[in-house]
Amino acid sequence: MGAYYFQKGYTNCKTTQEQLLKYILSRQAKTQYGRDFAFTQLDSVEKFRKGHPLTTYKHYEKYFQACIAGQTDVIIPGKTDFICTTSGTTSGASKEFPRNRKYLLRCYMMSFLTCLYIPFYRELKQLQTWPQIFIKPHLKRNAFGTLRGPLSSLFRRMPHSTSPAAAYNIPCQQSMLYVHAIFALKDPSPRAIFLQIAPIALVFFKMVENNWEKLCYDIESGTIDKDIEMPEEIRIELEGCLTPDVARADELRAIFIDGVRDMIPRVWPNCTKLTTLSSASYATQSNIIKNEYAGNIPIVSNIHMATEAVYGIQATEFQTSDDFEYVFLVNSNFFEFIHFDKINEDQPPTHLAHELVVGERYGIVVTTCEGLYRYRTQDIIKVTGYQGTTARYVLLHRTGDVLNMRSEKVHEEMISRALHHTVTTFNMGKIIDYTSTENINIEQVQDNVSGQLYYVIFVELWNDTKLPEELKYKIDEILMELVDNYRSNRLSKSVQSARLYQVHVGTFDKLRQLIMDSNPDANLCQYKTPKITRNSKLLGFLLENLVK
Repeated sequence: MGAYYFQKGYTNCKTTQEQLLKYILSRQAKTQYGRDFAFTQLDSVEKFRKGHPLTTYKHYEKYFQACIAGQTDVIIPGKTDFICTTSGTTSGASKEFPRNRKYLLRCYMMSFLTCLYIPFYRELKQLQTWPQIFIKPHLKRNAFGTLRGPLSSLFRRMPHSTSPAAAYNIPCQQSMLYVHAIFALKDPSPRAIFLQIAPIALVFFKMVENNWEKLCYDIESGTIDKDIEMPEEIRIELEGCLTPDVARADELRAIFIDGVRDMIPRVWPNCTKLTTLSSASYATQSNIIKNEYAGNIPIVSNIHMATEAVYGIQATEFQTSDDFEYVFLVNSNFFEFIHFDKINEDQPPTHLAHELVVGERYGIVVTTCEGLYRYRTQDIIKVTGYQGTTARYVLLHRTGDVLNMRSEKVHEEMISRALHHTVTTFNMGKIIDYTSTENINIEQVQDNVSGQLYYVIFVELWNDTKLPEELKYKIDEILMELVDNYRSNRLSKSVQSARLYQVHVGTFDKLRQLIMDSNPDANLCQYKTPKITRNSKLLGFLLENLVK
């Protein structure tokens, strides 16, 4: 069933896309938005592309506000049943997208069909339990009584999860992870481990590393440490699901006493996959997990999704499991693509899903069943091949992740490559996390404008060993090799050498909490470290935590 659903689209991409667009436009034609943009007259792909502009979130704000206020048939048929919120970790404010029950059903069906389609899931035994390390955000209601929260709050505990249902109702997210760890460690047999996103996966494994003695005691005694914060009724229910297991606790102590490196295959010897969203902005955390904890266990990123839509699922024809290659869900969204060279134009020409060139970079434009039309997602992808007649791709970065002082426009991907190359060359250990900015933003915080132009990159390493001075200049050399416009500006001395600022271990954990505390809608399950920031509060915090 899953294979048929997806393969039908992949082998007939052009026809599938044409039929899907007609369905979307006819379904939405009687909404206020459909009438405003004359959907009944846009009865072909070409008419739609000529008759409707490329859009951003701002284009929809008045329609979304009407939906949120309770009006019906505004941009989606019927009423709004749920409001999906974005993380807001980059902009500082969450965007809101109205959704209805049909959308929720589509989400569940997509998850179900994905499990049927990807071969790995079909290989797993049906009666087996797997750790599902999942932080469930708690929903709120807006002033009109409509539920609102991140998309992940709609997902449900799977029946095969090693953690009892009560574990997902713990209000404190750190306590929730601790309880997940107890039940995951107690079971030595799972063939797969599932975590939401790579940052949560890293927090989880670091928490196990730092608390394994307490966790072993809890497994041995069948209790939960009293310092772990949770309502008493949930504690009673969870401890009712725990039986003392002295043998497993002793086995785990023998494993951890030798260190946590490569813990996953040692703790779970039958495990064949670690599944978590890992590409693009999550790559740094994914690499740490792979190098420190995963051993020879491959990391699989099985879906490319955002609050706006599910864009693609894991390709079945890829080079290695850690390539994080996807194939577009042409059955679910109508896709267009802006060539990377024209990404900064207001209304550039677009390419259709069957017209993409292998090796080229594009920005994704999406039309969905949920009220987005020719919407510029800001995701940049690189086409790696084709699966049938549908493009395979890797996710690179977001269009807003750009450092720019004199029109050189250095993308976050280049900063990441230069930073990792530099740290590896000097054998300075592993990068925990990083962010970057233009120096003018720092000088405004310090109230000391120099008149110079240069990039500043804040980096946290595995330890606080101070970076050698020559390393701080090496990253500038690598950037010059990677970006022609940056090299030209450096040679003309219109910009100065990029500078590397090292921060203390733990700084980016504190930065995460600072960002989440500043946004009431922020959740750990959505958090992404902004790889480029101009926020004076965040920059001030980073400057206070420099390794001297």
